[in-house]
Amino acid sequence: MFRKRKDFHNFFVSLSSKQLITTMSKIKPYVTLFVFLLMASFLRAAYNGRRYFGEHLSAINGLPGNTIKAIAQDEDGFIWVGGKSGLGRYDGYQFVNYPTNRMSGHTGAPLHVGNIHLDRYNHLLWVTTSTFVNACL
Repeated sequence: MFRKRKDFHNFFVSLSSKQLITTMSKIKPYVTLFVFLLMASFLRAAYNGRRYFGEHLSAINGLPGNTIKAIAQDEDGFIWVGGKSGLGRYDGYQFVNYPTNRMSGHTGAPLHVGNIHLDRYNHLLWVTTSTFVNACL
């Protein structure tokens, strides 16, 4: 139908606004179907047959505060969480919180955890606090 790109352009330019609206209204269902099928294929590829289940955890469940700034999982499968109220370790069932000792200045775990880094080579856990002091556990 169109031999050159110029012919294609001239076809649409030569249409009146009424003809253009009529043509676009005929194409619209096909474009909508194409976009829907494209989105469905992306969702299907992302889903890939896996099911994920989540659980809502809060301070009531033992989480060290409701404001969490850092999460990391170590080689043993423990999930380490840190936030404004300190550091905690989750094994999938319960939390073990590492309390801070504010009175003596020495802490079992830092308060106001900013980030958690796992040193897989040395098997160490580095915790960055709000005062930029790193603790190794």
